[in-house]
Amino acid sequence: MRLMTKFIAATAGLTLASMAFAADPIVGNWQMSENGQPKAVVKITESGGKFSGVVISGQTEKAKQYVGKTVILNAENLGGGKYKGKAKDPRWGIIPAVNADITLNGNKLTLKTLKGSQVLTRK
Repeated sequence: MRLMTKFIAATAGLTLASMAFAADPIVGNWQMSENGQPKAVVKITESGGKFSGVVISGQTEKAKQYVGKTVILNAENLGGGKYKGKAKDPRWGIIPAVNADITLNGNKLTLKTLKGSQVLTRK
């Protein structure tokens, strides 16, 4: 009986540990499109509980010039697929990032700011 109890406790501990190390669903590569055409790929990563997104490739000549630019900054997971952070359109130049509401719904990520919105799809 003791062996079974230890086994169950160890299994539960491993399950909880693996859940703790599982990546947040927002982490990964996301496709930005314009007029139904692929434009750029944004890679979202997590560091210290905050998320950021960087353009890692461009499918158009214009988008290629933004590779390496950060477009999502300091986003926090609020739970339920909701995130809050800052967003910056690389076309803005020196204009600072603006507040952004980010919503994850399946394979779609909606980024909303006062300047407009953008839907990204899982790549």
